Amino acid sequence: MKGFSIKKLAAIAAGAALVGSALAPVVSAQTVAKGDIYGSDGSPNVSIVVGSMANASDAVWAGNIAAKIAEKAGVMMDVGVSGASEGAACSLEDLTVDLTVGGTETYSGGAYTFKSNLLSTINPAEINSTDDVNLITDAKLSNLFNGTISEKIAGTSTNTTVQEKIGLKVDAKMDTSDVGYKDLLGVINSEDFFYKVSFSPALTFGASSFTDTNSSDNVKIMWFGKEYSLASASSLGTSSSNLKLVKTSARETYNEGETITGLVGRNLYDGEELEVKVAQIAQYGTAVLTYQATFELYDSEGTLVDSQTVTTSANLADEFTDADDDPVLGSNLFVDVIAVGATTGVGYVEVTKGTDTVLLYNGKGYPYDSTDTSNQYPWKVEIGGTTTTLSYIKIKNSRVNWIPNPTSDGFEPLYPSYAGQSLLGNESESAVFLQGLSEDIAGYSYAKVDFQGFETGKEITTVKFMKGLDNLPSNAPGGVYFRGDGDEEHYIPYYFTHTTSDDSFVLDSKTIYADVNYNTGNLFDVNVISGAYVNGCTWTWSASGGGSAGKLDLNTSCGTSVADLVPGSHFDVNGTTFILDYNSLTASAQVKVKAKVRYRTSGDSTNPSGIVGTWDSTDCATTGSTYETCGWYLLAGDMNLMTVPVPLEGADSETFDYYLKLNTNNNRIYALLAAQTFGNSNVIQNNHAIKFLGTDAASENGVVDKLYYNPNVSDFNSAYSSINYQVGKFQVIPADALGDFFVFVDTQDGGNLGPYQNTNLSTYSYDANYGGTPSLTLTSGTGNSNYYTAAYADTGSKIKLLDSDAGAQIELPENRRQVWLTVSGSSVEKTVTGGETLSVALGETGTTSGGTSITVQDAEYEVSCEGGDASGCVADPETYMTHADVSNPLVYLDNEAPVGAKVIVGGGVVNTIAAQVVGLADRLTTAGEYVMELDDTTGNVIVAGYTKEDTVKAAKELINLIDGFA
Repeated sequence: MKGFSIKKLAAIAAGAALVGSALAPVVSAQTVAKGDIYGSDGSPNVSIVVGSMANASDAVWAGNIAAKIAEKAGVMMDVGVSGASEGAACSLEDLTVDLTVGGTETYSGGAYTFKSNLLSTINPAEINSTDDVNLITDAKLSNLFNGTISEKIAGTSTNTTVQEKIGLKVDAKMDTSDVGYKDLLGVINSEDFFYKVSFSPALTFGASSFTDTNSSDNVKIMWFGKEYSLASASSLGTSSSNLKLVKTSARETYNEGETITGLVGRNLYDGEELEVKVAQIAQYGTAVLTYQATFELYDSEGTLVDSQTVTTSANLADEFTDADDDPVLGSNLFVDVIAVGATTGVGYVEVTKGTDTVLLYNGKGYPYDSTDTSNQYPWKVEIGGTTTTLSYIKIKNSRVNWIPNPTSDGFEPLYPSYAGQSLLGNESESAVFLQGLSEDIAGYSYAKVDFQGFETGKEITTVKFMKGLDNLPSNAPGGVYFRGDGDEEHYIPYYFTHTTSDDSFVLDSKTIYADVNYNTGNLFDVNVISGAYVNGCTWTWSASGGGSAGKLDLNTSCGTSVADLVPGSHFDVNGTTFILDYNSLTASAQVKVKAKVRYRTSGDSTNPSGIVGTWDSTDCATTGSTYETCGWYLLAGDMNLMTVPVPLEGADSETFDYYLKLNTNNNRIYALLAAQTFGNSNVIQNNHAIKFLGTDAASENGVVDKLYYNPNVSDFNSAYSSINYQVGKFQVIPADALGDFFVFVDTQDGGNLGPYQNTNLSTYSYDANYGGTPSLTLTSGTGNSNYYTAAYADTGSKIKLLDSDAGAQIELPENRRQVWLTVSGSSVEKTVTGGETLSVALGETGTTSGGTSITVQDAEYEVSCEGGDASGCVADPETYMTHADVSNPLVYLDNEAPVGAKVIVGGGVVNTIAAQVVGLADRLTTAGEYVMELDDTTGNVIVAGYTKEDTVKAAKELINLIDGFA
């Protein structure tokens, strides 16, 4: 079942032409019920209509309403349970799992998606920022600051442009190099993900150190979207540069004797809540009136841990220790001011605590930890400028990375978030800025990176080469599946057989009638006159030597030329050896054959079944007769291959060529797929192509020996051996012409050539390959850790080996697909809308229209049994939903809305159908007013507001209502 479509929303957002459409006016309204949205079978019975001149938000929320309606489309079914004697286990019946595959990822808030051709062999590639090139600014992420700030230094004010930027290098690739990561990956190496705040012109201090003196200085620094003041700077322009940033608004004042609460401990007091008391403020020094303060640290039980006397600029987190001299205060607590009130005479301090104060040391970790001397930091600080200036501050990933086999501080690479695109079923995770640190650290999650994988929305052409393929003749072991250029499905067998009596079979959805004459004893005569069309050639007889009695010459349109034929002479035409039996007439002759066969797709008036049981000697004895008017093929002897291809008609009137071979041991005629290019005018769906090249037989040397599929089976091949291989070679040619796929079929069973390792195979070492970029070799088996069974080409094509060595499947997009990577801001939420819904039973496999297969291996559920029969068994859950069909599309413009009940989104100003609702305009006269109700006359649901924000409120109310339907 395909999901709903909202492709037409683009036209809405672009402002499609408005065409009026009138409906009966609404005269009364009531509460919306489930029956107003869904029919008895759970299918939606409404369409969603949005105005041609609507705001983009109306279009978005029309899509959201459609998504919710599609999600809840279905009916609840009871889970069947059964039980026997007391104590017996209960079983669940008809349990299925509902899955939604695909869909579109949308981001609310600031986000930017990079779209690029995949370049697996280049590193880095898809997103490539450096310090000064391709940085992500507010032009791509709206949460990044970019503005002019007045900075005051030593009493002088200057205007400086302060700009936040995100730097990022992401290498997206199909990784076949690493044993455990053979998948489509997004890789971020060390120092490739950073935040940078720059100052232009640079902040100039006139010295290598700076301290804010309150009245003369006011240096503002944007730090992860929030404004901080520069409290101090030291050792500028050196490897020891350090900065102290403080939230001015976060500074708190405490009088002598008061207690500072809300602090946390570390080491011995890790996780414990601590308090600091301002115990005493005392004057020291004589030349300049200055003060120092004594602080006491108490644990959660009120026990004194430590006492320290400090001056301004001290961080009490560095001062307080336990009996072993280990730091015990986990919260930063900076002493900014120690003073005595001029009028009150009361001593006081001003402090900043927690993340309200930021210490930055060039080359050290972020956040700064004075006790960490390892020089190995997950995230690291870089301070740029000269000995008297500050030009930028950067925080970058150091030991943190997102790569295969990451460092101890690192994370797994990014896997595709679009459903079904991870080849190994890996779950997608975002790369989060400052990942691995505490979430309360300033800057945590200020930017995120998501790797969606290949873009969706492209039509996918699926080609399968497999044993056990559906819709083949019953005795065909395998074949090729594809869609033709008219989108019709084709199922083409590698080979099949039919009896040597009149027979019928289904080939590629067409019933083929085989008219057969076969002599179980001796050969029999068939009269062939000069000019007749036999076995793909026109035969022309003439008297030898200008009229020599009793001898004939034969020339055919296939290039055969033999002379002086007499009764008993043997001659070959297209690989079939004939015996001349009678030639008394120079215009005709009789040849001996073992069987005679023709194929038709319809019956006749005397035999509606289509099977003709008799024939006469005049068949193929008409001058100028063709396949269409004659159609007989002559098989001269046992296991004698007729090498002219016989065209057999399949779906959409396409023909496929087969060679014929007779086996008198089992009275079967073998139809063997001939080397050919499939498809109308040699193309299939979306201008791709498939070729069968033939069979590498006997020598297994990589060269095609036979221009047909040669089954390596004992009842056909006299050279059969279970340890010898004959290889059917197939080629898939994508329309992009950037590389061809090759699949090698074991003609013994129609499956993979492997599994490997295999000492009986010398030339072939893999089952399939791709010759483009990256070059790919897919190998089944367990003999080598570098084997992999699925891969992507850079174009977005996918090739995979099927389970149980059943063959190979290739998925080709209609044109090259790009990979998408999205960088989002701190407050962005990701949602997925649309997609295709599948209901799959346990242990079964569901396949989307695009060819993605999903197997439900297990589902968690609970069953309890209270008695000895079924009535004592209780299923948990007791019900499950079976999804109903959802029309496609579900969302329409007001100028193209179909008949029937509707959900009308938007008011009469932007939606012509809403404009016909009597009284609606009178109810929407001021901001804050909206309507979400049913018109019981027309059955339409009205979702409209005075402003676009009010319409959103109405839409949300309807979505919540639908979500609550039982």
